[in-house]
Amino acid sequence: MVVYPPPGPELSQATVAQLDDQFFTSDPFAYIRVRILRLLSDDPPITAGPRAREFARLLGPSSAIYEQCDPRTSTLQIAVDAFALRHQVAESLLRFLHVVLHHQAGQSHWVNLVDTPTKMQDVLSENRAALDDQDDDGVGLLREALVPSRSAVSPPAAAPPLTIGAQPTRASEASVTSDEVARAFSVFVRWINYAIQLSTQRAPDLTAAHNKFKHGMGLRPQDDVLSVLMVTPPNPDGTVPLSAVKGDRALRLFDGVTTEFLSRASRRHGLEATQLAMSPIPTLVEAAAIAHTLALLFHNAAVKHFEDHAPPDGRSAPGHPGVLVDGPLPEKLRPLRPVALRFPLTTPVRPDAGQDAWMFWSNGDIQTFAFGERTTTIVVDDAHNDGPKGG
Repeated sequence: MVVYPPPGPELSQATVAQLDDQFFTSDPFAYIRVRILRLLSDDPPITAGPRAREFARLLGPSSAIYEQCDPRTSTLQIAVDAFALRHQVAESLLRFLHVVLHHQAGQSHWVNLVDTPTKMQDVLSENRAALDDQDDDGVGLLREALVPSRSAVSPPAAAPPLTIGAQPTRASEASVTSDEVARAFSVFVRWINYAIQLSTQRAPDLTAAHNKFKHGMGLRPQDDVLSVLMVTPPNPDGTVPLSAVKGDRALRLFDGVTTEFLSRASRRHGLEATQLAMSPIPTLVEAAAIAHTLALLFHNAAVKHFEDHAPPDGRSAPGHPGVLVDGPLPEKLRPLRPVALRFPLTTPVRPDAGQDAWMFWSNGDIQTFAFGERTTTIVVDDAHNDGPKGG
C-alpha cells in the first residue's frame, strides 16, 4: 500500500485500517516455526535446485566453497542460532505485548509496534506500569489478551492440533473447560515472565551474549572443552588420576557445545570471559513456547481488528494456535546443572566492583570461586591399572 503524497502529519483512519489489514494477515508464528524446524533438521544444507544454481551463477567460481558444509561447524552454528532465535522471539513477544497493552481505538497496531521504545528496559517498565494501573494488577487485561472469554476462532478443519513436547494443544478455547483455560493462562504468563527474565538477566548477561551472537564475531563456539570441578588435588609430580576427573567426586560442568564471549558489566568492571553451556533442544522448546504465547496475542488482536470486516483481497488472518494447557513450563525443561562460568580477565578499575569467578546454575543459584595460579597437569590412569593413557 502506498499513500503519496502524504495527506498530513497524521494517518487517516482509512490508512490505519489498511495498514492493520496487512499486518494482521501476516503470520509471525509460521515464520518462527519454519526457523525452528530448519534448526531441528539433520539434513545437510541444500546445494541443488534453482535457488542454489542462481546463487552459484551470481557469486561465480567462489560458489564452489559453499557446496559442502562441515558437520561439526554446522552443529556449533545450530546451537548459536537456537540461542539467538529464542532471544529474538522473547523480544518480539514483549514488544507486541506493549502494543496490546497500550493500543487505543483509531491507532494502527503496526505503527504502535514501530513506535515501541528503543530500549528494552523502557518497554518492560511501560508494560509493568500499564498492568499496575488496573485494579487487579492487570490480570484481567492479560487474560483478555491471551485467552479471551468469548469463543476463540478455530483454525481450518484440515489443520491438525499443534503439539509442543508431550502435551497436545487444544484447537481453540471453545474446546477446553474453564479450568483448563485457567491453567493455560498460567502457562502463558510464566512464559511472558521468562521472556522478561531473558531480557533483564545480567548474571550471566544474556543480552550481551545475544548481541555478540548477532554480530557473529565476538563469540567462540566450541565442542572440545571438558570442564570438570575436582576435589582431588594433583599429585606431587603434576599428574591427576583419571578417577579424579571421571569419578563420583568430580562435578562435570560442561561436556557438550559451549560458547565463550568477552564483556564488561560497566566501565568500572574489568574484562570478563563467560562460558555458556549451549543446549539447543531445550532452547528451541523455550523459543517455541514463547512464540506460541506471541501467536495467541497476535491472533486475538487480529480477531478484534476483523470484528467488523473481512480481510481484504482473499487473504486470511492466522488461525488460533491452540492453548498450552499443561506446559511446557520454563522451570521444568532443564535438569539442575551449571549453565555458565564467568571469569575475570583483568582487575576492576574500582575495587568494589568485585573480581570473583562465578558459576551459574539452571535454577538461578550462583556460586563464587577464588582460584589460585593456573597450573597444567597430566591426566593418568589410576595406579592399579596398567599405566598412563592420556595427557
